Amino acid sequence: MSDSELTFFIIFLSIQIAIPLWRLIWIYGINRGDIDHLSDSFYFFTWTMKLKCTLGSVETSVIERQSGKLVVRQPLKGALPLKQYLFLYQHPSSTIQYAKFVQKKFDLDKLDYGLYFHTIANINDRGERIQVKENVDFCKEKVKWFGRYHWIPS
Repeated sequence: MSDSELTFFIIFLSIQIAIPLWRLIWIYGINRGDIDHLSDSFYFFTWTMKLKCTLGSVETSVIERQSGKLVVRQPLKGALPLKQYLFLYQHPSSTIQYAKFVQKKFDLDKLDYGLYFHTIANINDRGERIQVKENVDFCKEKVKWFGRYHWIPS
């Protein structure tokens, strides 16, 4: 790598780091103690595009594994705070975290129940699309630290 290429790379990388930090500190007012926008500002970097999700819905179904009988079907709109509900259908990979929380809280393994999600979102006005495959029992799934989940449609 020549000196000019290395210089260009260092300048480019500095800009990619400096602009989001400037935006985080000055525009969102972190220096004034206003941390309400802190979590939102991390998603706005110069090398990513923020998706705008306008509509969506998330429902959970608890099904008895042996008989296949539906035990409970509940929309999560009233059950979760609004920010958590919006985050759940905008970020389908967060579904596994919520599923593990519900599994542990209600001890679904002991009761031999399966937990299924029905998640639909309209991202960037392209029409409603399924965000999580509906035939996946989340009680049997494992949390991945790296890689892509098979239950998120491509």
